[in-house]
Amino acid sequence: MKMRYVGNAPFFSALSEEEQTRVSERMHLELRRSGEALFHKGDPSNTLYLIKSGWVRLLAEGGTALASQGPGSLVGETDLFQDQPRTVGAITATDVELWALGRRDLIDLIAETPQIGLKLSLAFGSRLALLDQYLIEQRLQSLPFLSGLESEALEAVARRLVPLEKKEGEYIVEAGQAPQALFIIESGQVHLHSTEEGGDFAELIAGETFGEMAVLTGKPHARSAQAATDVILWALPTADFDAVTEEYPRIRQTLAQALRGPLSAQDQERAVQRLSTIPLFEDLSEEVRWSVSERLLLNHIPAGEWIFIEGAPGDALYLIDSGQVEIASHSQGFPEVLARLGADDFFGEMALLTGKPRSTSARAVTHTNLWVLYRSDFDDLVTRYPSISLALSKVLSGRLAEMDRRFTETHLRGLKLLAGLSAGQIEEISQRLKPVRYRQGEIVIREGDPGDEMYFIESGRVQVVRGSGERAILLDEMGAGDLFGEMALLTHSPRSATVTALSDLNLWVLSQADFEDLVTAYPNLALSLSRLLSERLRNVDERFLKPEAMPAAVTTAAAPVAAAAAATVVAPAQPQPKPQPQPTRVPPPPPRRKRKPKPAPVKTRPPARRKQQMGLGTAFGGLVAWFGGLSGWAKFRLVAITLLLLWFLGIVMPYVVIQVLAADNVTNLQGAIAFAQVEAPT
Repeated sequence: MKMRYVGNAPFFSALSEEEQTRVSERMHLELRRSGEALFHKGDPSNTLYLIKSGWVRLLAEGGTALASQGPGSLVGETDLFQDQPRTVGAITATDVELWALGRRDLIDLIAETPQIGLKLSLAFGSRLALLDQYLIEQRLQSLPFLSGLESEALEAVARRLVPLEKKEGEYIVEAGQAPQALFIIESGQVHLHSTEEGGDFAELIAGETFGEMAVLTGKPHARSAQAATDVILWALPTADFDAVTEEYPRIRQTLAQALRGPLSAQDQERAVQRLSTIPLFEDLSEEVRWSVSERLLLNHIPAGEWIFIEGAPGDALYLIDSGQVEIASHSQGFPEVLARLGADDFFGEMALLTGKPRSTSARAVTHTNLWVLYRSDFDDLVTRYPSISLALSKVLSGRLAEMDRRFTETHLRGLKLLAGLSAGQIEEISQRLKPVRYRQGEIVIREGDPGDEMYFIESGRVQVVRGSGERAILLDEMGAGDLFGEMALLTHSPRSATVTALSDLNLWVLSQADFEDLVTAYPNLALSLSRLLSERLRNVDERFLKPEAMPAAVTTAAAPVAAAAAATVVAPAQPQPKPQPQPTRVPPPPPRRKRKPKPAPVKTRPPARRKQQMGLGTAFGGLVAWFGGLSGWAKFRLVAITLLLLWFLGIVMPYVVIQVLAADNVTNLQGAIAFAQVEAPT
């Protein structure tokens, strides 16, 4: 008798006879008097009722009758299936007999036989909320790409799953179709296959999934899915996937980390064209590029996620299919964006080629799809196709030369003399410079030695000392960006001072012949040198003209013989003042006899030429006497200033005049052309 009622009841009729028997065994009979309330609106949904005899009236809020249910009808099943409070009330219109199925019994039935819950969901038209726990424990947690999620996120996914039933031979999705859903097989078998001849094939069973890459990347389904038997599936539609991953970003991140997939046939064709724009692959045959495209994998990176970080192993080349990527550097202690890349751009190739750690970081600005060529696949391709090795050598040589050029230019721009030059000028100068290194305490140049090279300090410090022993005088200390040794090149005289490394020292050396060639080719280099020398002499004057800033003697540390022992400082010898004649009293001369005055002789002027010669001689003699009376340091400064002035007048000024005249000629020519255009008849 009970089985007949269960078999004919709505929803339960979809169950097999065995499943109906299981349900009936959980039901118990209840008798209710007329007018007795079965439940009120807002009560918890703990029971559904199958009416055996009598009538039950459904009531809205306020007691308004909505409907009456008779024998064979179900009461309260909707709220119980959705696991929500009662939305209506129910009262017996007559004495009734009811088969009651409690919530706990229904949950146990679904746990024992999940097919009951699934079939009830299909008959109900929506997933039974009581299935959530089963779905989380038996379906979602067992999936590798969802197993690490927190229970709240899994519950959110379970609430959005929709049951779906397909007959044998039906297509669930077809290759090239827009993303439909992520599918989980509850029962039956599904065949995945490519539409191309000889394409791949896979057979899926209960608990396995398909369609996840399509909903994750937004790209069409790469393969068709066909029901090999009658199947029941759980589907997470694309719109629900986007909604739940927006609410719980961890879901998209977990999927992206776990999923990789080959490119579709359409994407492989696009990849062949894209590879022809990459220097490493542009000279390869189309056959080789097709082989490379078959090794590319589709990888999704959620917005804000790092693709790789600075210092990580370089193991892949990336081509951007869609989205945006930022390339950043942390060398300054904070992220500095170097470039923003979009669709059709590529990055990461140098780390793949050289195997060195990443020198920058890469981060997805938006949800981004990448085509990735991993190092293991690349190495295999190099073994199979020797032409890739040749292309690799060519690209590496070009890239390394470019990196060397950029490195050299960056370092040379730190030198004061070269800071204002163009990139082309620095490139030519860099070809004439050679790097040298000195250890702390080593002598770079020695006073009195021939001088045929000048030096630029890249890093470290030096001291410039004139003289030796007790008469040694510290002239200057120099650091990164400074230059020294140029005076010997300008004067063709021996070194005027000794330069010693105060620390480990990195220098660039320029020979005299190269220096003269460069100055001839680039007069603005001479102008820069003149300015630096002027600045240096001005600093020296300011330093040595002050009594408290006289040239410091080089100090020599004394042995610790006594506590009062200290470094002996030898000051430069000062000129001694000449003794001044003291006035002496002279006795008055004796009186002389007055003589008759003679007429005064007429004074005659010496010839003008003789007077001029006498004046020049006197002036030159005075100049020589003045120069001879100068100290050694003053003589050196005077000679340096004179050479600088000659340098400026002989090279820099002619160059400036030529440039001005050239500019005037161009201006006059432009004016003449404009005048001719106005005056010419049309």
